[in-house]
Amino acid sequence: MPAYINHEGQQTGPFDDHVVIEQLRSGQLSPDDLSIRTGDAQWQTLRTMFPNSVVHPISPAQAVSATEAQYRKTVFPKVFFGMCLVVEIIVILILAFYFYGVIDPSRNLAHLLDKSVIGILFVILSGNFTGGFLTLLAFLMAFKRRIVRSNGLRIGIRTVSVLVLLFGLGNVGLWGYQLYVTNHAYSLANTGRPEALFFGLHDMMLPYGMGLIFLPIAVGLFLFGLSGIMMAKRARA
Repeated sequence: MPAYINHEGQQTGPFDDHVVIEQLRSGQLSPDDLSIRTGDAQWQTLRTMFPNSVVHPISPAQAVSATEAQYRKTVFPKVFFGMCLVVEIIVILILAFYFYGVIDPSRNLAHLLDKSVIGILFVILSGNFTGGFLTLLAFLMAFKRRIVRSNGLRIGIRTVSVLVLLFGLGNVGLWGYQLYVTNHAYSLANTGRPEALFFGLHDMMLPYGMGLIFLPIAVGLFLFGLSGIMMAKRARA
């Protein structure tokens, strides 16, 4: 049946139910406005008359929490990756100083070394620069405080980061295993032979040299992947 509406002290109507419901949902009428149907003796609120058509308002706190960006704590990642970056910078400076000492023609050491040694030192220094760059990226990613809201993007970042982390960790383990095997074989084959120290350097150069080149890169990849995993943290419930 049609209903009369008392809105802000003014009585209007009668209106069909679908008109009242539309005005309720659009905000033209308040759920607390009074209404009475033809033939009824008592006024009642629209909230009571149309309980399934009233949009229940949310509190201001709920409205803010539903739209505000969520952030993650980044103090620990900043400190951790910052310390790793400092260590890598120190290693690069030491290698650069040593490299400068080798190529300096005023030093006698340069005349005792073959040109290939200088090339190896340069490659080792380049490997540490690459590892340092990856560590720098991991450190910069620690400043990303806003949580990724898109589940697809968050899952994608975490998947790639886990793969990078496992690749770096696997290379660190591989280098450690090769170094262990080489040291063990060298110890068994040259026990009691002091002169073998010179001849064994060639066999030791490959695992040691490859480790000095690729170990900082592998560590940098591990740190980069770890930082990506921490950055793509799940949003709070």
